Amino acid sequence: MRILAVDDDEIILEILRSPTWLGADHDLVCVTSAAAALAEIDASPVPFDAFLLDVVMPERDGVSLCADIRALPPYAMTPIIMITATQELGAMQRAFDAGATDFVRKPLDGLEVGARITMACMLNKSIRREKEATTGLSDMRRKAMIAGEGAGRADLTAGAMPFLAFKNELLLLPQGLHALSLFSVRVPPFKVPKVDRSSCDILQLTLIGISITSALQRSESRVAYAAQGLFVGVTFGRRREAMDTLHKNAGSVLRKNWQDAACGDKVPNLICQPLSPLGVWSGRSAVMALQDLATQFKGPLFIDPDVLSKRLVGA
Repeated sequence: MRILAVDDDEIILEILRSPTWLGADHDLVCVTSAAAALAEIDASPVPFDAFLLDVVMPERDGVSLCADIRALPPYAMTPIIMITATQELGAMQRAFDAGATDFVRKPLDGLEVGARITMACMLNKSIRREKEATTGLSDMRRKAMIAGEGAGRADLTAGAMPFLAFKNELLLLPQGLHALSLFSVRVPPFKVPKVDRSSCDILQLTLIGISITSALQRSESRVAYAAQGLFVGVTFGRRREAMDTLHKNAGSVLRKNWQDAACGDKVPNLICQPLSPLGVWSGRSAVMALQDLATQFKGPLFIDPDVLSKRLVGA
């Protein structure tokens, strides 16, 4: 696996070069700036399989570099792991908005870095296989884009976050207790009119995710696709999402999107519920509660959620 590591700290790069960290199976190329990274990418005859980018660097930071890499067609799906010492939620959100796949925190742990890269690459390959096996998906994405524009969401990935990114955002909260409210939106079983089940799932989950996020009342709220037909959400702060209002507004948007995308006459009824009356959580306890819910959920409707968890439509 070819990995490009970008960090202005030579000590970090020396650590990454150690074979006891990432292992001898990886071909690691190290540079110290965003400009050098883009030059290395341009000159490389073989595409890189993954990137490790430091968030804070002089001249240009890792977030802007991440956006530039993601804009290159060969790297639209390549795993980009951000290296950070910051706990600022805004910086992490900007990185995910720029296309980052995951985060690792300093001080680095070789086992964790290697595991994050391996998991991201495995999921990447799974998504690629799914895309190759899916017929007519480009037309469905076009329909979903039309529906998303009707909801004020032209970008399909502007719907639900990847569950891994969602959990990382909570885990990187400062130690202590935080005012959080957790909730879920469940899609009960309904008749699937499409022959191509895989493509149908992707389109329907896209429409549902767009409908939920467009109906959120709080700018502090985040939503992720967690399991088969299960979306989970968190609102930072003491103000909560009103479940009855979320159900009404999301349902209204979904009905229009469903009709525009020709998904059939039967529109699924979304079930919106608070996860717990408890309003104070540590980041870790919130993640454990959401993970337990996702693990216990036995939705009979959708395909394996691992195929869809990185990005709702596998951008």
